[in-house]
Amino acid sequence: NPTLAPWFNAEAQGTTNAIAGSSEAMFEMSAAYLASLLEPAVSTGKLRAGLDLRDASEWTTRIAMSLLTVRGPRLRTPEEEADYLRTFLLPALFEPT
Repeated sequence: NPTLAPWFNAEAQGTTNAIAGSSEAMFEMSAAYLASLLEPAVSTGKLRAGLDLRDASEWTTRIAMSLLTVRGPRLRTPEEEADYLRTFLLPALFEPT
């Protein structure tokens, strides 16, 4: 697929492999920490219905790793980054308020 080719060309291969091959222990530790932060949302009914806490923790860890390791196409101020996360991350995890 030509659209996805830039992710897998020789230049990007090192970054792609580094992200894909991140330490499993580090990933598990991060996911466990996030699960502990999300647990209160489960008990209060704020976590989106039908979400598995472990899956939500894994997804959030993967998104965080991507945001921390891959420069996006747009530079954002801290305020814009917070808006970005409120727009896409929070609705993925929590019930609307």
